[in-house]
Amino acid sequence: MLTKTEKIMNYLFTQAKHGRIEIGDSFYGPWIFYVRFLAQTSAQNFTQTTDKTPCLYIPNYRHFLEKMDQYLQLAKSFYKQDQAYFMLYGVEFEKKLALDVLLNATNYDLSYIEQYLDTRIKMLQNPIPEQYYDFGNFLDCKVMAHIEKNPSNLEGPYQMIFHFHDQNQEVFQLPTITFGVVDHTVYLYAVQNKSKIKDTHLAKVLDRYFRKLNKGVVTPSIESNVSCNALASLILFLSFMEKQGITNVISPSFMPLRYQANKVSKLNRSQDKATQHQAMEKHNHDQYNITNKLMYLLERYQLHFPHSSIYFDENTDSMHMALDSFVENTDHVAYQLHEIIPALTMQSTHTLPTTNPEYMELQ
Repeated sequence: MLTKTEKIMNYLFTQAKHGRIEIGDSFYGPWIFYVRFLAQTSAQNFTQTTDKTPCLYIPNYRHFLEKMDQYLQLAKSFYKQDQAYFMLYGVEFEKKLALDVLLNATNYDLSYIEQYLDTRIKMLQNPIPEQYYDFGNFLDCKVMAHIEKNPSNLEGPYQMIFHFHDQNQEVFQLPTITFGVVDHTVYLYAVQNKSKIKDTHLAKVLDRYFRKLNKGVVTPSIESNVSCNALASLILFLSFMEKQGITNVISPSFMPLRYQANKVSKLNRSQDKATQHQAMEKHNHDQYNITNKLMYLLERYQLHFPHSSIYFDENTDSMHMALDSFVENTDHVAYQLHEIIPALTMQSTHTLPTTNPEYMELQ
């Protein structure tokens, strides 16, 4: 008799062959995911396609199902708030969770799926407190941050947002960090603005200050091709991680199934060739920012903190960095930002209020 997890995976694999996966019931209407991939197991004959369809390689199907079942048991609890938003419950919710974790796999992960699931399991086994942090005053502002869970459709389980508050009750929010943690390694998935920056006095003051990060940086160069706000957010985040004893950074650069799903979804919503062209321009621009710009940001961080070692692993298609924030030039803005974060542990200074998660399209 097939287990529930086996039925779920057989359903997803069958639908994925045709590039359209429906999840949900007839009453609410199904969610449709335009994802095409093939699953190769040791017990199946596999025929390679000529159109570069992504392939999930499963050397031991029973071990894979055990890992997936373990992940789903954790994910059901971790992402339980998602059920009400997506109107998915029971086995339909588990289908979506299983698909989400595959969408966030790199090409390397698809070839070593059990290792990938082990990593995702560990991210959920040791939850990070959802808290506010008060880092004191800087530039006549109170510097705060908060960590909260992401919805299940985003790349990593957590997000951290840094914000500056002035005496006039203006708030400036830096780009959001999407991440997960396993032991002493932080997996960094995105540094993105989730909302338009308001044109306030505080925004102008901080923008001028963050632009000083460009001092001494050669232009044009890969390292100069980054947003100063995003760099400021990354410096604060990695300072926070380093002072927790989390000193290894891994940043995957490309998730093929996620890219494909987003692309086809945008094309299907376009009414004509003109809107399709606009959709593809935006899609490619977003993908460039998600992958290339994130790699550039890490290269730029290492420029300011040269004792940190960095390399790109072509085999795993990911950037790796070992943090070491020692610097000789303590006058540079990068160092000043780094030192905002004190040596502390992940203990709350304020309780994070319960809120509905912000649900977004696949990025």
